[in-house]
Formats: sequence, structure tokens, C-alpha cells
Amino acid sequence: MAGHPRRQLSPEQKREIIRQQLLETPEKSNRQIAEALRVSHSTVNAVRKDLESDGQLVQQKTIITKDGKSRPRKALEDSGKKNETGNNGAESRPCGIRLLKFEESDRYFAGSG
Repeated sequence: MAGHPRRQLSPEQKREIIRQQLLETPEKSNRQIAEALRVSHSTVNAVRKDLESDGQLVQQKTIITKDGKSRPRKALEDSGKKNETGNNGAESRPCGIRLLKFEESDRYFAGSG
């Protein structure tokens, strides 16, 4: 972690450091915090969601990215949206692979499912 001598931290210790950082700078993006602390951005996102659900952290409508620009937080826009079929826009395939369509780029991603 940033500023610490090289050592192995337990997952609980990493999550606590992430929690402290989020409480100090909630406006920073998950990826920016993850890069600074050398952890996964998905771990930062999980800790952020836990803090928000417990009411310890207010949901940010915008985040500050590495380039210093303020951007709308996508998690608020996309959270829990499902289409009428209830499959988040995934097209079912007979072979068990689903193609996920991303609205912003119209590209497809093959995932198992």
C-alpha cells in the first residue's frame, strides 16, 4: 500500500485502508483510489457499495478522475437496470454463451452463462 514498507496485508487490512481512503476522498474514482493503493478497482467498488449501503458514505453523483475532470458516476445511472426480459441486455445463445451488448459502444462481449 502507498507509503507502507513492503509487506503482505490480509484482505481485511486492505479493505480497512480502502475504507479510510474512501471516507477521506469519496469524490475520487474507484480506479484512481485502486491505483494509488495498488488494489483492484472492483475491491474499491465493493467497499464503496458497503459504505453507501450502511449510510457511512453518501453516494456521489459525480467523481473526479485522474485528469482532474468531474464526471457523472456511472454506477448511479446503471445500477439495477434490466430490460423487459430481465437479463440485462444479454442475448441467449444455444451453446451457453451469452453476448452482452453495451449500449454506449454497440460492441459485444462473449461471456459464459
